[in-house]
Amino acid sequence: MTVSHFKDQQMRNPRLSSIDTENVTALKKRQSASNGENSKKSTQAQKDESKEAEDSSRDSDLHQHDVSIYDDVSSLESESYSESIESASSIPCQDKLAKLAEIVIDFDMNFNEAKNKRKLDVEEVLKAEIALRNTSGGVIRINSTHKPAVKDRDDWMKELYEKRKTLLGSECGEKDSIDDILDIETKDATTSIFVRKSSVTILTDDSHLRQRSEGRNYKVSLYSRICELLNKKERRCVCANNPKFHTSFRLDEKLSYETMTEEHKLLNPNKDENLAKRLCDKLSDNVVAFANTQGGTVYFGIEDKQSLIKGQKIKDNEEKDNIHRSIVECMERKLWALDSGEEVKPKAGDDYHIKFFRVDGAGDDTYVITVHICAFPGTAVFKQKPECSVLDQENQIVNMEFKEWLSLHKPTSGGDENDLKKLKRQICERTVYYTVEDSIEDIYSDLIEGSPGRLKIRQKYAMNSRNRSLKTFINCLKKMFIQNKWEGIVFIERCWEVNIGLPNTKPAEVIQDILVCSPSIPLLLVSLCEGEATSESCKYNIKLATKLKGILAQEGGCMEKFYVKPITLACSVEDDIGILEMISHTSVYPEAYQMSTEKYQAIVKALVPVLARVNSSFKGTVGNHLFHLLTKKQYEILFENLQSPKLMITGPPGSGKTVLAIERIHRLRRQGFSSKQVLFMCSNKVLEAEVRNMEVIMDGKSEPLCLVYNYYGIIFCLKKKCVDELAGVKHILIDEFQNFKRKSRDIPIIDWWRRFIELYDNKSPPSLWIFSDTSQQIIKGPCVLETLPDGFSQCQLSTVIRTTRKIHRFIFEKFMKNGPRNHIGHDFDGENVKVLVPRPSRVSRKVHLVYMLIHLLKDMVNKGVDPDTIGVLFTDEKEKNLYRKLFDERTRYCPVKDGKAVSEHGIVFDTIRVFSRGGKDIIIGFCPLFAPNSGFQNKDALMISLCSQAKLKLILILENEKVAHSFGLANCMENTDIPWEKDVVIIDFRV
Repeated sequence: MTVSHFKDQQMRNPRLSSIDTENVTALKKRQSASNGENSKKSTQAQKDESKEAEDSSRDSDLHQHDVSIYDDVSSLESESYSESIESASSIPCQDKLAKLAEIVIDFDMNFNEAKNKRKLDVEEVLKAEIALRNTSGGVIRINSTHKPAVKDRDDWMKELYEKRKTLLGSECGEKDSIDDILDIETKDATTSIFVRKSSVTILTDDSHLRQRSEGRNYKVSLYSRICELLNKKERRCVCANNPKFHTSFRLDEKLSYETMTEEHKLLNPNKDENLAKRLCDKLSDNVVAFANTQGGTVYFGIEDKQSLIKGQKIKDNEEKDNIHRSIVECMERKLWALDSGEEVKPKAGDDYHIKFFRVDGAGDDTYVITVHICAFPGTAVFKQKPECSVLDQENQIVNMEFKEWLSLHKPTSGGDENDLKKLKRQICERTVYYTVEDSIEDIYSDLIEGSPGRLKIRQKYAMNSRNRSLKTFINCLKKMFIQNKWEGIVFIERCWEVNIGLPNTKPAEVIQDILVCSPSIPLLLVSLCEGEATSESCKYNIKLATKLKGILAQEGGCMEKFYVKPITLACSVEDDIGILEMISHTSVYPEAYQMSTEKYQAIVKALVPVLARVNSSFKGTVGNHLFHLLTKKQYEILFENLQSPKLMITGPPGSGKTVLAIERIHRLRRQGFSSKQVLFMCSNKVLEAEVRNMEVIMDGKSEPLCLVYNYYGIIFCLKKKCVDELAGVKHILIDEFQNFKRKSRDIPIIDWWRRFIELYDNKSPPSLWIFSDTSQQIIKGPCVLETLPDGFSQCQLSTVIRTTRKIHRFIFEKFMKNGPRNHIGHDFDGENVKVLVPRPSRVSRKVHLVYMLIHLLKDMVNKGVDPDTIGVLFTDEKEKNLYRKLFDERTRYCPVKDGKAVSEHGIVFDTIRVFSRGGKDIIIGFCPLFAPNSGFQNKDALMISLCSQAKLKLILILENEKVAHSFGLANCMENTDIPWEKDVVIIDFRV
């Protein structure tokens, strides 16, 4: 097994490989000492080993990995390191950092330039620093184009420090010192500034906000001050208290001095500029400051130091009109923003007043001009739109949109003060998510719990993988952890891009993406390749690692100095995987970026919301806890109705009703209710199996989440009078209530619902929460919902969060035209829904259809899609069994399972009715067909139940064009040429 990288990079800088080899040797020495091996190695033997390593480095081929190892005796101070950097100084900075998972911003600079030019350079570098601190951190590389004098460079760095201090405060953003955020290193002609993401929510280059205090205006720069200004509930104007404004003026008389609400200005004659322009220049800051404080008046024509009345010369009415017009334009050039972010124009008489008063004792052409600005009742007044540097998707520095900037300074949107106590607010790539406060801690505790020498594996099924390369890698890693008594976690995914919300661009040769987390080694992202590792797989690995670091900082809230080390392994089972090179610290980074226990814990904690947000398959295996980022409405229902004895919650498909039900159960368990005191009921066996498989840790022991019954199970208990288990129930939650019939044809019993309710007809009945959606009623006949007694509070979920925008639109446009229009709770469009119909062929239609399915699934698996995320749904049991048999006869190494087998690994083959409410990332509806005797209400109900199970991708394979027309899908139908086979051909699913 060899470690691969960009070949052209090593050709440019071969000396770095020799440094890496020396450091590998050093680590081997320490490793040997820690294991008690060769602890008394002679000095001569050490010299021989170093010489051997040096010789081997000269002969290393282009396939050797360019990594370096941080030694206990800092290699940054070694002579060989300095020489190597010096020899590489001619290499462009971006090239030298090409293999780091970092956003790199380069500047070419002449430190010897004039001071005014250096000032512009300082501003540009600080702008880049703010952009990095507002996103995910990174590196600023300043390349000196001319050999600088030490003093010139020091002066420039001092200017940068002073500018940063002025703009961001003495503590560099209120919460972080400069040392907490920045690490600055200078080597020869290059200065590197390593930037960590700021713990302040957002840093602003220039808010263009002003406020009034102690008779002067001041800039509002720091995040806390901006929030305080923008969230001020009442801004009462001084004019509301009927103050005595100055309306009479006599030459050389003295007014009172400037105050909080009064400003004096005297503009001397200037032949180069007219009075109107100069007046507006002086007025600009005062408009913003007074509007954002208590209001106030600017008197033009009053000497400001002694407050003596002098007046302003206005030659005629035309100039007076010009001044008035210019003041109005000055007002309108400002940004007057409402709470919604909407911009409005100020109104004369409401927001400002302009008056001209003659000065007694002076000529008729001498006036005091008064401009009164009222306190603005909206959010704030800005001189112009705020400047807030961020990086866009292409890592270019751009200015954040005003409404986005405004929302990041608002604690909640339309909520109350208690929201801050109830919610954990996460800023996630310019989106505000609300999550239940304890959920992150629950999963984090399960992940972080470990012991020396133990390496946790997630996904667990990866431990049983048949891929020998993956087994070799995991075994080598586990051996290293056992020998060193390390602990950590390995997350194994077919494609980590999918986990962090990116489109799948994984090259074909990459078979697994592996994230290795441990407090003893750097955070590793390994892309494991079958065969040769190409430059494409290396680029993929670096891009993925860079994005992962950014998301851990932005969405997970990890504020530590850390890095993700990208590694591409081209492996075979016989080769050594080069484990020492992989686990070494990358010496390009400062010492502060080395891993530690505290950083490891912070990174794992940051991983939890990242993985949960993107519907990772990992989510369901973390201690069997269900985790979800709740919408604001879900949060309100869960907490504001926690003690409600009777609650009816309705919502469209995908609005999170089941998530809410399970979360309530977790909350009840944490409150102290036992598993036998909480009952969960549903209509289908798949959901029953999923909930039955869930467990919680109570007092260090694993317990079932709750009692679980499906529709038929509860009826069987009532008929057999096996109700002892139900007697102690204190809380009941019923999901899919629209599918519960009043009477059962399968198990004859008179009014089972009445008998069930009578079990709890006592002085302290259990709480009853019912979750329902009439659009998904798939069973014919009268349901219990129609006879539900009074006394239920009603709550409505209207935001769809489970599916993509395109799937949501497809369902509502095709099958719910007459239903209420619900909105989608995110902006992820996803892929178009595919409706496939086979072209006529010479083989049987059923064989052709099954080969269509086989090739679709094979293509997905080859592209890195996890089989556990795929579901194939059939109309009924007969159809499922027929096509399952045809599928099994024509495939090899493709795990397939029933939906109820929740603990098994594989693609789900099940019926629409049974799998209803199961949900998968990818759903393939295979030959759906509505029949009057099928038990479904109608064909729309069947298709809603089918399509709403898809989270990310929906494919419908229809038997023919006639079926497509019957479902109203003729206009989106695709005739497919997916290969068909006349004879039985076995398709191997091994990647």
